[in-house]
Amino acid sequence: MTQQHYDLVVIGSGASVLVLEKGAAFGGSSAKSGGGIWIPNNPNIAAAGVQESAEKAFQYMRDIIPASQVDDARIKNYIDSAPKMLEFLEASTQVSYTPVAGYADYYPDVEGWQPGGRTMDPSPIDGRQLGEMLYRLLEAPKASKAMGLFSMSILEGMQILAATPGWQKIMAGIICRYLTDIPGRLRGKRDRRLTQGNALIGGLYLACVQEGVELQLNAAVTDLLWEADKVTGVKANIDGVASSLTANRGVMITTGGFDHNDEMRKQYLPQPSSGSWSAGADTNTGDLIQIAQKYGAATELMNEAWWAPVVKTPQGVTVLFSENPSPA
Repeated sequence: MTQQHYDLVVIGSGASVLVLEKGAAFGGSSAKSGGGIWIPNNPNIAAAGVQESAEKAFQYMRDIIPASQVDDARIKNYIDSAPKMLEFLEASTQVSYTPVAGYADYYPDVEGWQPGGRTMDPSPIDGRQLGEMLYRLLEAPKASKAMGLFSMSILEGMQILAATPGWQKIMAGIICRYLTDIPGRLRGKRDRRLTQGNALIGGLYLACVQEGVELQLNAAVTDLLWEADKVTGVKANIDGVASSLTANRGVMITTGGFDHNDEMRKQYLPQPSSGSWSAGADTNTGDLIQIAQKYGAATELMNEAWWAPVVKTPQGVTVLFSENPSPA
């Protein structure tokens, strides 16, 4: 068994810091997602034509979330802290966000609902900056791309799908950028313009590189190191080699969910349920949730998820985004 020492060990894909990624590609379900974040009272929401306040946001969240699950103080802390998080993110990384006008909150009959602006879209990033690691970034699903090939942001997608004035120019620009990237086309079909979840994860990866953070792929954590009633590191299988990694300042578990663990789905989620229905990263098997629970970690809201209709296609499970609210 190999032994290595770090100040901080992070499990999942964001002093001396090591990030362990279970799979051969990094980014997880975040890379496959739209990358949107829901931030009420964000600093640029007025640009989306929305009159916002912390009070409106609190009323909306309080009416949706049962008080038995989340208390007032936690909701207020989220509303206060989320814009500050966004400010820090944009100041310290290449990741930036734009509020999306017309991307409405999901519960229009709830007091405090907004017709848009709270959901924010990550701005595109030039994937060439990632070098060869671009091809280790989990690729976005075809359903999130124009014609299944061209990367587009949430804002661009809304304009194209709704055929708003100027959509042809937007589509032409997307296609032109793709076709004129000759080195990229020589490498394959992958669009090197990163949007949606790929833009978020790509930008965070570049920030990690800048700060000297090490990313280790094919690193499945098998257990935590426990000493004197505290976590002091992890045991991991890295490229098939059993390894022991100690941490001076702690271990941060940021792994994905358990959508591909049928036993956990049966335990926590409404039935019937199957991991084969999930469009999330196939490495989401709940390993670290179970390991942490073994050492007494508390869990909350295990019966909750970001639910969406899906269909099974030859390319795999596909989430229906734009199709879901469309007329039959």
